[in-house]
Amino acid sequence: MNFEFITRQTQLDSLLARMRSAEWIAFDTEFVSEFTYHPELCLVQVAIGGEYWVIDPLELSSMTAFWGQLCDGDQQTIVHAGREEFLFSHRAVERVPRHWFDTQIAAGMVGLEYPASYSKLIQRLLDERLGKGETRTDWRRRPLSSSQLEYALDDVVYLKPLYDELMKRLKAQG
Repeated sequence: MNFEFITRQTQLDSLLARMRSAEWIAFDTEFVSEFTYHPELCLVQVAIGGEYWVIDPLELSSMTAFWGQLCDGDQQTIVHAGREEFLFSHRAVERVPRHWFDTQIAAGMVGLEYPASYSKLIQRLLDERLGKGETRTDWRRRPLSSSQLEYALDDVVYLKPLYDELMKRLKAQG
């Protein structure tokens, strides 16, 4: 899968420009929470219109501009079980995206299992299977392997198709 791995501010600035014109943004994070009071953000994955980015916040001096753009834009922001993602946003800029859609919550609203895992929803609604190889990885360690990056990207690749399917079901229910 083609993606841009963002480790420099100039790369992040290019993504922020792309985010400004996006109709929708799917995003997810990888973090470590076992050793700190607040989870440590280690990776942010982003999908916009069939393009993909992985942001390495451990290499950047600040992620504030990312969180600000995510919250200031008019795009539909798509997450799965986005509690931690929104906590990162709130800690950084004291707000969350305006128009957000959580696929886990939507799945419960259409009568599917709640709380359903992302992989279970992908399998059930899109007939795709996700790998589990990096479930227990230490996201703080660098360099990241290609299998770690692929695993992380899978967390955003299917969010828009999942959103589309769940919206169809939500509309059918009125």
